[in-house]
Amino acid sequence: EHCTDERCDTDAGECVACVEDADCTDPTAAKCDTTAHACVACDDSSQCAGVGDTNVCATEGSRAGECVECTADDRASCASGVCLLTDNACAPEGGSADACTACVADAECMAGMLCVPWTYDDPRTAEADPVAAGTQCAWRQDASGAGAPGGACSTIRPYVRSGEATSVDGVTATVCTLALSTCEAQADFRSVDCMTLDAAGDARCGMEGVGDGVCRMFDSAANRCTVFCGSHDDCPVGFNCNTSGSPRVCQFM
Repeated sequence: EHCTDERCDTDAGECVACVEDADCTDPTAAKCDTTAHACVACDDSSQCAGVGDTNVCATEGSRAGECVECTADDRASCASGVCLLTDNACAPEGGSADACTACVADAECMAGMLCVPWTYDDPRTAEADPVAAGTQCAWRQDASGAGAPGGACSTIRPYVRSGEATSVDGVTATVCTLALSTCEAQADFRSVDCMTLDAAGDARCGMEGVGDGVCRMFDSAANRCTVFCGSHDDCPVGFNCNTSGSPRVCQFM
């Protein structure tokens, strides 16, 4: 009671910032340096006990030395078992995200899938110039069960491109992704009225500034977004590719 907002070091008779870890409640300084009697960065999760919901000490990365909700090695601290590694926070639930759904952790995806970085290369240009298209859930090619590839990506159109990828959690496997479009462009297929049949209309389709979708006539009253294709396999199930067109795009009917 002699020390306002501080603790009493009874051996030295001085008011100090801390005498034990429990005196340090800042997530960025949860350990008590008992020599200097100062709160410093944590180096063990035991120092984070009672510091809000951040009861795990990050030992690597940009938040090393800070108490966080979870880390790659401490997913069990999340009730959902899913740790969003971009900000070391627990996701409310996991294991339900389907293919082509944005993700930041493998555990967010359905069983048999990984959260991997996707790329897109405009088929209208001759040179290979892939651009990053975010991280989405993707089937492992060797996954089995309902809806899974069962060893061949060609069985789950339009995710017919197979290739080796390393997930955000460091798992390397052959996965099934889109060959000539992006998840955003696929989501816009037939559902977005792009209005005008020109560059302005194309810009309304797919990822902003990427050129992964185009605007085509849907019927006499509307134009809709569609995606590029090399064959019918690149189009959603039930739709075909105009293989005689240039560029080739998935047809609406």
